Amino acid sequence: MTTCRRRWAAAGVLLAAAGCGDVEWAGQWTPRPSPPPIAGRRSPATQPTDGEATASVEAGRPVATAYPQPASTENYYFIYVSRSRPAGSRDPLKKHLVADAAPLPAMADALAALYPPELRSGSAQRPFLVFKDPAMWNAASAAAARLDVAPQKAPPADMLEGAALFAGALGFRYAQPRRRMEAGAAEAIVSAMQRVLDDASAPASRRWAAGMLAGAGAAAVDRDPTRADGLYRRAGELVEAGTCERLAAMGARALLLERVGRGDAARRIAEQVLADFPSNHHAAVYERCQRITGRTD
Repeated sequence: MTTCRRRWAAAGVLLAAAGCGDVEWAGQWTPRPSPPPIAGRRSPATQPTDGEATASVEAGRPVATAYPQPASTENYYFIYVSRSRPAGSRDPLKKHLVADAAPLPAMADALAALYPPELRSGSAQRPFLVFKDPAMWNAASAAAARLDVAPQKAPPADMLEGAALFAGALGFRYAQPRRRMEAGAAEAIVSAMQRVLDDASAPASRRWAAGMLAGAGAAAVDRDPTRADGLYRRAGELVEAGTCERLAAMGARALLLERVGRGDAARRIAEQVLADFPSNHHAAVYERCQRITGRTD
């Protein structure tokens, strides 16, 4: 199998410092040219854009229409984030998440940071993510509701805890420029997310998401990757083996370490990804780890 090579910036984050007290914290993929079409697979560029399968954020979680699992993993799977559901026929390869409070591009960026897709694209009114791995696609859509929070002008207060602390930290991130923010604001987000990660009474899913986002921020703030790597590692340890969440955390570590020149450590983690997640061989994270190890099978 030929590896589809795309640049994946550690859980969606560029590590380069921007100077003048700013950091670049980019939360999306930058695609390379599309691979040649494969028989039986529809290209993202030719997918229909209306009349798709829908899901909404209701009662604090996304509710997706129940479809049978697509039989072929040679498809592309879409998640759209928008303010309303499209009308029309349903496409089982597409899900719509209706967000009430979050800025749509920022919410899509956050979702891509947690569950890396093949591509993050779309408009400000209708951003979308594209996956090749149906498991990662389903995991991302199921977890999206916690990301639908309103922007916050100030960092979360010290007395906040639990879900309110996570929402406050994420809302403050949403209020910052998508690409470049002041280093002090980035550090405040990392600190707040780390408090969520440290909360042993919180659900593991929330702590994992906070750890991943804290790691992303630390990678943008710090020249030394030690803190970010530790945050990604802790996040991965909170979730069960074999899950997409563990895969995303391990992949984030591998890419971070490769980016800073720690090739041997990156390859060790990437080899472990290939050993632990053969059923996710279509996932962008898996393919990125193949590139790190030099394997193409």
